[in-house]
Amino acid sequence: MGVEQQNGYSPTAKLLHWVSAAVILWATSSGLFAAAFADEAVRAWLASLNVSLTTLFVPVFALRVVCRLLAKPPAAPHLSPAMRRSARLGHAALYVLTGIVLASGVLMMRQDIDVFEWVSLPRPLRNAALNRLFGGVHRVASVCLAVLVLGHVLAVVRHERRGTPVLQRMLWSGSRSASRAERLEPANRLTEGPARDSGGHALFSHGDTGAAHVLAHRLADAGRADDGYRMLGAWLEGRRGSGSEWVHLQFHMAVFELAVGRWDDACARFHRHILPAAAAGDDALTDAPGLLWRLMLAASRPVRLPWNVLRRTALRRLGNTGDSYVELHNVLALAGSGDVASIDRWLDSMRPSDRPGDRFLLRNAALALRAFATRDYQRAADLLDTVVPRLHVLGGSREQNRLFEDIADESRRRALGGRRRQALRSSGYSRVA
Repeated sequence: MGVEQQNGYSPTAKLLHWVSAAVILWATSSGLFAAAFADEAVRAWLASLNVSLTTLFVPVFALRVVCRLLAKPPAAPHLSPAMRRSARLGHAALYVLTGIVLASGVLMMRQDIDVFEWVSLPRPLRNAALNRLFGGVHRVASVCLAVLVLGHVLAVVRHERRGTPVLQRMLWSGSRSASRAERLEPANRLTEGPARDSGGHALFSHGDTGAAHVLAHRLADAGRADDGYRMLGAWLEGRRGSGSEWVHLQFHMAVFELAVGRWDDACARFHRHILPAAAAGDDALTDAPGLLWRLMLAASRPVRLPWNVLRRTALRRLGNTGDSYVELHNVLALAGSGDVASIDRWLDSMRPSDRPGDRFLLRNAALALRAFATRDYQRAADLLDTVVPRLHVLGGSREQNRLFEDIADESRRRALGGRRRQALRSSGYSRVA
């Protein structure tokens, strides 16, 4: 079984990669040029040069195959699962086609193999028919390899232009700092300064998990979702965990995934890590409703989301938490599931508090969510405009409370859309299907 290179590609892997890239690019491009444009003398010179070069490359390629089998490539959390599968298949095809081109190139030789006039190797086959057969295989495989190499280069360019650092892992310059950033190690380098977010909310920061949590908040507060997606994803890759802190890191990772446009990945992460915790206990009382609302708001089409699981947990905990912020997230779950009746019963049963300002704020936030659930979007927007600036009083980090800003924005958007539709109806406009 191969060992995954957690700290990036090894120097040997990088050297073999670039030597292979140089030889393959030269051999394929010069071969295609000779076949299409060059005269007889140039073709003969290029053929001799490429025979010598690729003969020397055979043991290098064999060494690269061995190294690839012994050491898995480093994790690539910046790529989606489908993209990682495509990358694996593409690289496997590159290895196979390169092997076919090299083997058929040797077997097609009709004379001894001269290597830069240093040494002469006897040709393996002395059957002209077999030489012609392998010559045909060599030409077809060379064209296929050239197309695959071109696709590989274009894919790298596409990823780099989109800010996905796939090439950086094969470069020597900056590799040390990239590796340190991607692994988020050691922890004490990540927790310098107070463990608070930009809004002053205290963050758990003990151990490696706490270090990853602090960095996730700092990147989110700085608006660096791409870096958060890459770096927290690299830290989570291959790790296992449980409990509320682990669930909370999965929440942060899903939020980064949503921010970089990977809704499906965020939804899969919710089902894999957060929903089971919400169904089994109290480890996701705020993270599960908060993330499911984000998924609902970010969906590009109507989707079925597992609100009932969260609704059952909310009904079990509603009124019994002693924590206004958790209570607000119970209401989030009820509003998301459309259970307005349970929200009304909870509002009617709200007990007095020694902090009446907090209860008033919580009540208005709940009324805003109820209005959203009943499609009274203007009322939801108006109430949230008064709630959002003071929501930190109830608790929650800057990143957690950003959800309520998003709900307010969505409420205004839907209210505006409703007014436009009403205006069109009032003007007698009708759409003909």
